[in-house]
Amino acid sequence: MKDMSLLAKLQSNQSDGGNVGSNGSNSHRQLSNLIMQLRKCALHPYLFDGAEGEMETTSLEDIVGHSGKLSMLDKLLVKLFREGHRVCIFSQFTNVLDIIDDYCKMRSWSYSRLDGSTGRARRSYIVDRFNAPNSEEFIFLMSTRAGGMGLNLQSADTVILFDSDWNPQPDIQAMARVHRIGQKKTVHIYRLVCSGTIEERIVQRAQKKLYLDKMVNSTEVSRAAKAGDDEDDDDDEDGDGGMGMSALLDALQFGSDAVFGSGKNILATDKEIASICDRTRDPTVENETLKSAVQKNR
Repeated sequence: MKDMSLLAKLQSNQSDGGNVGSNGSNSHRQLSNLIMQLRKCALHPYLFDGAEGEMETTSLEDIVGHSGKLSMLDKLLVKLFREGHRVCIFSQFTNVLDIIDDYCKMRSWSYSRLDGSTGRARRSYIVDRFNAPNSEEFIFLMSTRAGGMGLNLQSADTVILFDSDWNPQPDIQAMARVHRIGQKKTVHIYRLVCSGTIEERIVQRAQKKLYLDKMVNSTEVSRAAKAGDDEDDDDDEDGDGGMGMSALLDALQFGSDAVFGSGKNILATDKEIASICDRTRDPTVENETLKSAVQKNR
């Protein structure tokens, strides 16, 4: 990593009990950028310039095989397609949607896509087309924060969160777009998280925020204190969840283990995929095999 010297300097300052220096704001932004690079590593290598090569020669095997997360998504979607389910896939990033868009074309699956660049008239048209009786569209691709609160995708029965937000509320709103009035099916929600990476820390931080929110509501803390907590949730201009320098360094060290460490990540087997796609199983029984790779929770 080209900014390894920055990490070494900041880690040294932290271990000596010092501060990050007068240029702390710039250092914080640089660390936030490294966090984003680690997120891209967990999502797909084609997010990095020059990683894909000639796009015209990219095959289905290439686009799936170069990403563990997309390989897992492929296994899920193939199973769901065979069983006649309909899926909404959410991502924080439009360039990730671009990759999944190409993947859907290679699979010859019918799909729609909605993101921040989609016009209002176009949005209404593609939502109506997806929800139409006997619609043949299998997938609805959407950026997590697009569409507004009132978007209704109740004709789908599956939600896949390809990546997660530092703030849990956008992800909750994404799930709610399928849990609308008129939903008559059992809805399954899948959150894809690469074990041992920065994504684990993102999900854990979001869970803590949800816990704090419940505690605030249950103890009826003053409205001013609640507003202050909400402001902290939304203060995320750099995409780092509003974390301080110490927390950023800890998250970077944790996320880098998946890049430089010796741990092994194994994809789910066909039997495990069949288990989590089973709509008749007891929803209170978790699949420990698929959760056993979680490395840290604090």
